[in-house]
Amino acid sequence: RPLYKTKKDQYTQTLFQTPPLYSMDSQGEVKEFPCPIHPHENIQRIQLDSDSESPLKCIECILSSATIHKNNKIMGLDDFIDFSDNFFKSLKGLSTFDEAVPQEFLDVTVNEDEVIERLENHIEEEKLKVEQGFNDLIKAFGKMCKARKDEVYESLDKQLINLKANFAYFKSKLDRYFNKDAHDEYMLTRAKIIEKINNCVNTEDLDLFIKNIKDEIEEHENLKDSKDKKAEIKEAMK
Repeated sequence: RPLYKTKKDQYTQTLFQTPPLYSMDSQGEVKEFPCPIHPHENIQRIQLDSDSESPLKCIECILSSATIHKNNKIMGLDDFIDFSDNFFKSLKGLSTFDEAVPQEFLDVTVNEDEVIERLENHIEEEKLKVEQGFNDLIKAFGKMCKARKDEVYESLDKQLINLKANFAYFKSKLDRYFNKDAHDEYMLTRAKIIEKINNCVNTEDLDLFIKNIKDEIEEHENLKDSKDKKAEIKEAMK
């Protein structure tokens, strides 16, 4: 047998008292396989315990596993091959049944094609159900995402609407206080108020319009007794 490949292999070899995995014999070298859990390591050992999820182990598996200890049955692949070879050789000495295969055993295979076909059809039907289920899930998720996207868009659009409204409000104040020709335009009558309310597209528009009227009323109350009205107007429009 060759020397140990690494110090880690030598340490584990001593710990578990098992020979190294790879060896050269008359039939050649055993092929190497990477560990699915530790791809940088090759499979080095076989765990014989039935409670092991996978019998294939690398050195890293053995060193890092909390479930593997000295009492576990672990051997190198080369030894496992020899062990299996001896096992199957021992079977050659066993006697076989002299009589023909019982009919009850043959009956199990009579409907093989039919049973396989039924299972294949069942599997295809189940796949269709899975496909439909995932398609429905994708559609529902898509609708949910679109609804959320629309909410975000609406929130972003409101920022632009509010900015435009603020500019419009500011310019209306300039006309209101400094443009005598436009003065009458900002004097709302009952009819005009009703007309503007009816022209509101949604509740947000109505809310903004009512707030503007309230601002007008509050602003007028503040300016009524003011000595420096320009300064008060300038402060009010900030």
